[in-house]
Amino acid sequence: MADKVKAGKPKNYDGENKFPPHPAGPVMMVITDVVDLGEAVQSYKDTPTYLAPKCAIILCSGQVSPSGDLWEVAREFTVSTGKKSKLRPFLEAIRGAAYKEQYPDVDLEKLVGYPVYCVVSHVTSETSGYTYANITSIAPMPPGSVKPVINAYHRLDRWEKKRLQYADAAALYREEVGASSHK
Repeated sequence: MADKVKAGKPKNYDGENKFPPHPAGPVMMVITDVVDLGEAVQSYKDTPTYLAPKCAIILCSGQVSPSGDLWEVAREFTVSTGKKSKLRPFLEAIRGAAYKEQYPDVDLEKLVGYPVYCVVSHVTSETSGYTYANITSIAPMPPGSVKPVINAYHRLDRWEKKRLQYADAAALYREEVGASSHK
């Protein structure tokens, strides 16, 4: 089902990044947005296909790209704080402490404005050749550090497009399995 979410080579990709990634290296960042992406169709080897709620956590350093846009780095997660989830260790790294509960309740919206220390690396996609920025590690901002100032952040259109792609794929999946629409 991944092809229905348009994963892979960006439209009109000509071998060069249309949008250069955030510079690599250690950097102070601020969580500037948490995007509810709705439900996405998930399928893994040896596991039945299912729908899972997804979100994206957006971080900005305050640095501006050559085009004048605010650079951002994002991570997409399944919305779960279970011990096997990828969101849980990310949140634990941000807070600098492990959760004691099996499934801690975390209001992700309260992360907005929280400063963190990140290491950003560049990763080249094997399928598209596109280079993107990836958060290699994340930790609470060290004491005495200056919180970056983020000016003029606005949510990029790509997040609404991704939400709509996920919604279309989820509706098709429900239709295929004969399930009712989720509201």
